[in-house]
Amino acid sequence: MSEKKAPVVLIVEKDAAFRATLAGHLRTQGFNLLVTELTDDMGLLLQQRKVAVVLLGLAGLKQQGISFLRLVLEVSPASKVVLLNNLEHLSLSIEAMKLGAVDEVSIPVDMELLVEKVRLAVG
Repeated sequence: MSEKKAPVVLIVEKDAAFRATLAGHLRTQGFNLLVTELTDDMGLLLQQRKVAVVLLGLAGLKQQGISFLRLVLEVSPASKVVLLNNLEHLSLSIEAMKLGAVDEVSIPVDMELLVEKVRLAVG
């Protein structure tokens, strides 16, 4: 009898403290996490790991986040992208949703809502 592995959730967020808070909460919910800020080798990471959900912090990354979303859709089209954003950058959320992000959680984050949206994205 094989044990089902927890889905991989990739957290991409510029703010290290916020990344750590998100990771700490999601880890307690049983998710298998990859946690990083945006780096040059993200395409390779997406090719090497089967990522179910990407949590993408648009508020800090701005247009870099949009560029990364395009990369995710190209390299790992099965990955679902859930945005983390605030009202100040609403236009980025609209652009990201048009490109293919599946959902959004507003900052400040309601952690229970975030867990629910990640579970829905996993399927």
